[in-house]
Amino acid sequence: MKSNWEKRIQEVKGKFERIDYQCAHLNYHPQSGKDIDAYAATNSGQTNRQFATGLFNLLGGKYYWRDWIVVAYDPIYGGNNHWVGVSGGHIKFRKNGRNIVVASVNKSRSVMDLARAEKQMKTIAVTKRVGNFWVGYRNKRRKAKDIVNSLDRRGASFVSVIRSRKNAYYHNHTRRVKFIRRNPYFELMMWG
Repeated sequence: MKSNWEKRIQEVKGKFERIDYQCAHLNYHPQSGKDIDAYAATNSGQTNRQFATGLFNLLGGKYYWRDWIVVAYDPIYGGNNHWVGVSGGHIKFRKNGRNIVVASVNKSRSVMDLARAEKQMKTIAVTKRVGNFWVGYRNKRRKAKDIVNSLDRRGASFVSVIRSRKNAYYHNHTRRVKFIRRNPYFELMMWG
């Protein structure tokens, strides 16, 4: 009698473990994309700050085993104005009146080298010298795409270079982030 109960308990435990694995490793990503779309559709009147905070709270509560970053900013376009990259996340440009970028990592994942990320973002060139001897030289803003592609992104699950003054708002688990403002040109962020 006791062995039958133990056998059944082990079967139930095994089923729960399989379901838990599917939720945590297989199904969360496509479902989180649907959650983002639904949240964007029903909250288009919010400011970028309200939106990023609300979406972060939704995702962090529902998928509690992951750390999250949510970025919402004005619907700009072009690699000269913004460039983002995510691993294990979603990029949704011009979605219900804003650009939305979301990334996540398992809470047990080690934090990227924040000191290296900070040093890099502080020292990377955000302008380039153009002109010649005859007409003179001046500094011109580099393309955001070129800046991102010049960064060493090892360990980062999220990288962004967004033009300053585009109402970008970031909500994230802070132990994983480095943010550098390079006024008047760009806001740079690495997270992971």
